[in-house]
Amino acid sequence: METISSIIIRTKKDKLEKVASELEKLECVEVGLKEKDTIIALISTETTEEQLSIFQNIQGLSDIMDVQMHYSYSDELNFQDTPEFEEVLKDINTQKDAASITYSGNMHRSVDRTKRLKRS
Repeated sequence: METISSIIIRTKKDKLEKVASELEKLECVEVGLKEKDTIIALISTETTEEQLSIFQNIQGLSDIMDVQMHYSYSDELNFQDTPEFEEVLKDINTQKDAASITYSGNMHRSVDRTKRLKRS
């Protein structure tokens, strides 16, 4: 399994190279871009827990003003590997009479909210 995240790190202009150097020392982190006060890096790990741990580690580094996760992908939730996936897929692709489909949401709450928003 693998997780991949791109993160945006903000620092002071005069600390850019120092922070980038510290990031490059971290296992599973690759610095992709350094410009002005911004660094874009990639975190690649085996699990989401490892990814979050590294992200929190980066947040704690000195001279970092802000860290934001911009994109995150994890194949830990690969539904295609589960037996239920085939059943759900088959059910979705089966023609059904509309009368046999049960709706379990709350349509009135959704409609009421829309009316309130339009009045504002």
